[in-house]
Amino acid sequence: MELPTSANLNNKEQVIIDSKKYNLIVFSASWCGPCREEIPILKHIYNDLNAKLDIVYISIDEAKTVEAWQKLIQMEAIPGAA
Repeated sequence: MELPTSANLNNKEQVIIDSKKYNLIVFSASWCGPCREEIPILKHIYNDLNAKLDIVYISIDEAKTVEAWQKLIQMEAIPGAA
């Protein structure tokens, strides 16, 4: 059975989930305090289980805060965020 794929809003890239691993989908935003607090926990989980786990971050930032989200990704080296 083939899994469906999903294109982003601009139809520039597709997200294909590897069915051989567990997939953790995280909805987050740069302005969300609890979201930022869970980053070290998610990094720890990923480091322990990266052979069995993929993490996909979905930012709910608005256009005016996307730059803050991109800086956070770089600063925290968030796995699964790109």
